[in-house]
Amino acid sequence: MTDEMIEREAPSVFADAPDAQRSDRYVFVSSRKIVDSMRDNGWDVSRVRTPRVRVASPQHCRHELVFRNKDVSLSFEDPRIQTYGDYKAIVTPEIRVENSHDGSCRIKYNAGLFAQICSNGLTINLSDMGSFSSKHLGFDSEDAYQLTSEFTGRVPQFIEAIEQFSSIHLNRDQQLAFASQARDLRWKGDRASMVDPADLLNSRRPQDDGDDLWRIYNRVQENVIRGGFSSINTKRQVRPIKNIKLDTEINAGLWALAEGYSLN
Repeated sequence: MTDEMIEREAPSVFADAPDAQRSDRYVFVSSRKIVDSMRDNGWDVSRVRTPRVRVASPQHCRHELVFRNKDVSLSFEDPRIQTYGDYKAIVTPEIRVENSHDGSCRIKYNAGLFAQICSNGLTINLSDMGSFSSKHLGFDSEDAYQLTSEFTGRVPQFIEAIEQFSSIHLNRDQQLAFASQARDLRWKGDRASMVDPADLLNSRRPQDDGDDLWRIYNRVQENVIRGGFSSINTKRQVRPIKNIKLDTEINAGLWALAEGYSLN
């Protein structure tokens, strides 16, 4: 993405100073500098987002930058595309940076993978598989180098986890138990009773049909994050998650849940 495209989607990325309500003790970490430093190390912004709700200071609010490096990718055997005669899926590592210039969040670095699984360009997002924290205040090219090097070195571990998920098969009761635990990550208390775990197991495409943990994880993750199915009582369509923090937390919880099943 060019600077113009980023600014159009998330003007707060290019704030030159914190909002006026911050105290003198507030440490300003420029997202503009993060973008420049990551680019210096070969990582470009692939997408960006801000809260889809009204905020007090849209020029300084929380935002998420997603970086990719076109020269960093891995392949793995994805059972979802074997039907089409291609056994390898290309995975692009992502580094996600959350920041704000109004004090609404501290800077945070999350790791993810973006996997294209078939010829029509369908993508499955595997977010928050590992986190990094800044060792000191600020961010420069050296920080970017350390961050990207550490992340790239860990990507093979993610591929091993995916292949492990693919080798594990769950019966229907186990699938429902997984979906029920996933449901509780997003819907708490009485709200959980409005969501049938079976709805979270529904597939949106033939490639995701199957009883292996990898495909079950993808089906459940997509339904929990994107919604689009009807709740039990109201029959209204469940809305997608638009809150950046909640999206990150639930994705991390879903990955941890799948890891737990792979270890049992």
